[in-house]
Amino acid sequence: MMNRLRVYPFLPPAGATAFGLGTLAAGQHLWVLLPSCRQPDPEGPREPCPVGRVTVETMGGTGVVASTEPMPAVAGQAEGRRVQSFSIPSGVTQVRVKILRRDDGVRYEVNLEVAQFSHFDHPEGTSAHPGEFAFDLARYISN
Repeated sequence: MMNRLRVYPFLPPAGATAFGLGTLAAGQHLWVLLPSCRQPDPEGPREPCPVGRVTVETMGGTGVVASTEPMPAVAGQAEGRRVQSFSIPSGVTQVRVKILRRDDGVRYEVNLEVAQFSHFDHPEGTSAHPGEFAFDLARYISN
């Protein structure tokens, strides 16, 4: 269902610090690629921003999930695809992932075992410089 909403969870490459990941605490790291937001089109039927952000909350275990705000997947493209980073503390066994609209209404919610993260793909793209990552956005359906 997440992919239907054009939301893609990834395990970042080992040692990755891009998209604010380097500022988060140690733990199980996660990137979530979000669809783009664009200016409203009064003539168009599509939502200008179908997903505002994602939240991840602990359900099993102790600790608080650290996260970043959505940031552009490509520098300088504020209306393009966005990425959020998360760090789940060690010892947390289950999380609740919520995909939220821009008004914070819930579009989709799912509980996941942290052990299931091993089934997430690694992102397609390149890391040209330390601390940077360039998603191959053509590999992921956008809105």
